[in-house]
Amino acid sequence: MKIDWFIVSLLGVLAVGLVLPASGSASQAVSWIATGAVVTLFLLNGLRMSPADVWNGARNWRVQGLILLTGYVVFPVLVLAVTLAASGVLDPDLAAGLVFLSTLPTTVQTCVIYTVEAGGNGAAALTAATASNLLALVLSPLLVLLMLGSHVSMGTGTVVSIVLQILLPFGLGQFLRPWWGPWATRHAGRLKYIDRTAILTIVYSAVSAATLAGVWETVSLTSLAVVVGVALGLLLVVSGFITLATRTTRLPGPDRTAVLFCGSQKSLTTGLPIAGALFPAGGLVIVPLMIYHVVQLIIGAAVARRIATSPQPAGVTP
Repeated sequence: MKIDWFIVSLLGVLAVGLVLPASGSASQAVSWIATGAVVTLFLLNGLRMSPADVWNGARNWRVQGLILLTGYVVFPVLVLAVTLAASGVLDPDLAAGLVFLSTLPTTVQTCVIYTVEAGGNGAAALTAATASNLLALVLSPLLVLLMLGSHVSMGTGTVVSIVLQILLPFGLGQFLRPWWGPWATRHAGRLKYIDRTAILTIVYSAVSAATLAGVWETVSLTSLAVVVGVALGLLLVVSGFITLATRTTRLPGPDRTAVLFCGSQKSLTTGLPIAGALFPAGGLVIVPLMIYHVVQLIIGAAVARRIATSPQPAGVTP
């Protein structure tokens, strides 16, 4: 297993935010930088996503339907059941974070990379990632509001924040795509580091603000251990559901692999900005998302390698 330096960096930024939070004028500066990072992320996403690719891949309705069903129906139902069962153990903000996690889209890039590495249908994965993240800009906030109600700040300011920081930059990226899209494609490798730097900035800003507010002092190690266990359990249960569903519907092997990775993963890139808009004072809300992100990357890499080296037909989970 190779070291994923982004995971190491993510854990390092988390530690820095706990020990050395930005305060005073530095805190304000970090907040503005984080907002700029959100805008940059979605501008780049708009440049990279091709509407034509989404339309062509969307015609594979069984693959896309299963991915959306898993991500936006099965996942939330499972998490609601888990949080209700663990209501006496979990901190309310961590429970809200798990519910929020369940409403998010699949990863923007990782699910495509793992699908291709495992010999799956990369085009279907790319389409699913694009469509899922486009839907999330509207669907995720609505699902959170429906499932959490009073726990969410969904006033006019939240709507304006989502529009200005997420929808508008994404739309601008789509508008500029005919001119700048080829450039973004050619420099995809370098732009990946901009993506990751932006995510790390957003994480530090959120964790730092939570540290200054004393949020971490209210959560127990037991609650954090429960979240880690729940994240691992969710990934395994959802993956099992996908494996059963894709075999029952007799999808080809490469399509099964695309559904497996796209249906079981959740996007940190899209989730953090939405969390900032919906939970302006909820530092613990992003913790389940960060934990799940690390778990899905580690297990996903191992599964992709196992499928790729398996003597079974491509896309069939051993």
